[in-house]
Amino acid sequence: MAFNIGSGLEGKSVVITGGSGGIGREVCLAFAAAGSRVVVVDLDQDRVTAVAAEMEGGPHLAIAHDLRPVAGHPALIAKVTAAFGRLDVLVSTAAVLIRRPSISTSPKRTGISSTRSTSRRRSFSAKRRHER
Repeated sequence: MAFNIGSGLEGKSVVITGGSGGIGREVCLAFAAAGSRVVVVDLDQDRVTAVAAEMEGGPHLAIAHDLRPVAGHPALIAKVTAAFGRLDVLVSTAAVLIRRPSISTSPKRTGISSTRSTSRRRSFSAKRRHER
């Protein structure tokens, strides 16, 4: 018997949060290829609509929804169950990425002087003493 990654997913209702970009988009395409009815959820309606249009099979649903307010979650689930009758799978790929250094490198913030900063201060101080 051959292995089929989509086995058992045919006709299942799948909600994928963060579905319009990166990993979420690929997950949407994979579930659709496996025969699932996919609900693409993300903040931007144009982007979720574009992903839903790319998916094979169907029917699929594209919903722009902000997941940050927890009070809005029941409304999202109500839309899914109204369209598909049930929710079988929830895939959470939604995330907020804020790129910044993992540690502060500012001596003022950390209270720690870096070697380079300390060396500069020593050079400056030595120069000032020499000029006097």
